[in-house]
Amino acid sequence: MSVENWHIDDKMGAILVLRRVAFGLLILVITLISVGCLDNKDNSLPESADYLNHPLELVEAEVKLNDSGNPEARVVVKNISPKTVDAYMVGIFCYDRFGDKVKPYAQGSNRFSGINQRTVRPGQTFGDDYYWTLRGHENTTKIEVVLEKVHFTDGTMWIPKAGQRIAIKGALDQ
Repeated sequence: MSVENWHIDDKMGAILVLRRVAFGLLILVITLISVGCLDNKDNSLPESADYLNHPLELVEAEVKLNDSGNPEARVVVKNISPKTVDAYMVGIFCYDRFGDKVKPYAQGSNRFSGINQRTVRPGQTFGDDYYWTLRGHENTTKIEVVLEKVHFTDGTMWIPKAGQRIAIKGALDQ
């Protein structure tokens, strides 16, 4: 098609160009919907701009005992950023029923480091069936989970600002 054919000499030519633009936009919208970019179900991003302060929302935390009687932490997160997450780290601070710190082998810190390297897409929730076994923290019945850093597929990383603490608490349900 030559450049002359795109010249708009009359109203019919203008209508033809508008139809082509509208058809192109329709195809674009259908394509975006089919790949899930415009899906407005449970995977939609929140209307607020919270993701600018922290890319993952800590949705739920709990402690359960596995078949061996060892405590495990389950932490559910939701990616509220527009970027795909490919890793994140949480500090899981362990406590007993009295609220005392549970330290591995009665030494060191009550902090357990949890690292997940599975992909979490924008709007996606992860962790319903994912547990960290709290080795060395066998008396744990309560936890506080703190988001420490997030890595994105584009190579960038988020870490909390000084004084910023994104945290959630959980406990053993018995």
